[in-house]
Amino acid sequence: MNDDLDPETQPAVGRTRKVRRPGLRRRGPPPRPEMVARRVDREPSGKTESGPHKPNALMWIDAPPLAPVALGPRRPQLKVGRTNADITLPHKEVSRRHAVIRVEGRTVLIEDLGSSNGTYLNHVLLRAPAELRAGDKVGIGPYELRILDTPPGTPASDMEATAIISTLSGDLSEVAGGELFQDIEFNQRSGTLEVRSRRSLGIVELRTGHPISARFDDLSGREALLAILALRQGHFTFHSGEPKGDPLPFRLSAILLDYARTQDEKGR
Repeated sequence: MNDDLDPETQPAVGRTRKVRRPGLRRRGPPPRPEMVARRVDREPSGKTESGPHKPNALMWIDAPPLAPVALGPRRPQLKVGRTNADITLPHKEVSRRHAVIRVEGRTVLIEDLGSSNGTYLNHVLLRAPAELRAGDKVGIGPYELRILDTPPGTPASDMEATAIISTLSGDLSEVAGGELFQDIEFNQRSGTLEVRSRRSLGIVELRTGHPISARFDDLSGREALLAILALRQGHFTFHSGEPKGDPLPFRLSAILLDYARTQDEKGR
């Protein structure tokens, strides 16, 4: 199975007290994220006189390639964790109940919920609840959430190198299948992914990060993608292109969540 998505034991939630940024302790930066896998229950869109921004939104939580979430009176709290959260991050370094972002008056605070690996604000380890401001970056496991005061544009607009990469290759012992799927969806890659193990061959066709077809031996679709995620050894090659056909009725992030839930249940 993919060790990157193995569960970890959730520690007891420690007591914290509300302080501002002096409550942070400096520490080295966490790894750069590939993507946030899922965000649930988006707030209904609505236009105001100033445009399509949500009314009374104080902050926007941005985690490309998914749409941003507004925080304000209509949504005063977001829970972040590995399972059953408003922002679900399927990685072993993320605790089941990792952190919470909440509105208090006109202030937005973030609090770590006693996670195993901590929550970082601008690469500084949180020691107590802290205020969020536009431009801040929140590190949770290998993921990074951006705090904005207005909705961002198209996620792909910030990815300068995406268009010039034509071929990717590597070993699954060094780049786990979950990280590979995250990179493909986050960077909205189009082309064909080939995954070879000693006895098996998997082929996945994708357009702008969405799977069009997936085969692994005699498996197809969702089952084929889950089998690829379970590989520990093998070699992968991604060739850029524009495959034809209709996309499958699920995203790679949904497959990652299914796999994470399966591993989590096995670890109980």
